[in-house]
Amino acid sequence: MEYALEVKGVTKKFSEKGRDFYALKDINLNIKKGEIFGLLGPNGAGKTTLMNTIIGIVLPEKGEITILGESNKNKEVFDRINGISAETYFHWGLKPKDILRFYAKVYGIEKKAAENRIDELIRIFEIESILNSKFGRLSTGERMRLAFAKAMLNKPELLLLDEPTLGLDPHIAQKTRKLIKLINRHKKTTILLTSHYMQEVELLANRVAFINKGKIIDTGTVSKVKLKHFNTYDLWVKPKAIPHKNIVKSIGFEVKGQSLYKEMKTKEDLSVILAQLHKHGIDVKDIKVKRPTLEDYFIKLAEK
Repeated sequence: MEYALEVKGVTKKFSEKGRDFYALKDINLNIKKGEIFGLLGPNGAGKTTLMNTIIGIVLPEKGEITILGESNKNKEVFDRINGISAETYFHWGLKPKDILRFYAKVYGIEKKAAENRIDELIRIFEIESILNSKFGRLSTGERMRLAFAKAMLNKPELLLLDEPTLGLDPHIAQKTRKLIKLINRHKKTTILLTSHYMQEVELLANRVAFINKGKIIDTGTVSKVKLKHFNTYDLWVKPKAIPHKNIVKSIGFEVKGQSLYKEMKTKEDLSVILAQLHKHGIDVKDIKVKRPTLEDYFIKLAEK
């Protein structure tokens, strides 16, 4: 198996007000060539710290990181990767072509090849209409398309996307996800995507890892994670009045707001549960049965 990225036993500790805390603790990840890998976690879970450790900005206490078969201590490997974050900005007074030409020089691309590459990326990311506008006058969506064009200048084999849709309105976020799919499918680029939007990762990723408090909680394909952790149903019952806590406990429910909540193994259990509710004199106004989502699952993991 060829991996685009391997993270082995990476640990990073910080000190704050005289106390040590682990931002990353024994992180192990393998990302296959050509896949989109989603790293899910709430704010402060360690996602950005891991990204910064991968690219060498943050140095770990222990562990190894291999990018495209080479140690990340070998700086030449960074010529083969690129990245975008939610905070990707360029000089506000420059126009898109000036920005792309500047980065083409940074990446060491020969002038003629750079012009051809820039023209190609302008077409791919549909930024022809903004070529005469300065960066500071571009919309959020236009800036994001330009950021993707810049990130693809050096034809990266691995693309690191740190919360790329953070703060975007739903329409622009949807367009950004289409760009991510385009890059992966047509350019065969491996993508590591961090996010705290569960639906986004579910839509994009081949595999996912859940990170919380600096630890990987679980990892696997989206389908396997769902099969492993979503083999129950969520039952929500809205009674006319919340019964006594002893009754709620005896029938295996929890009180959540103005509703009663319970996990069911199968839908066939519903008739038995309804009989229990009737037996205890609980009048039901409404019932909802649904499969838990990735977001439901992550909330449960984060509460542990």
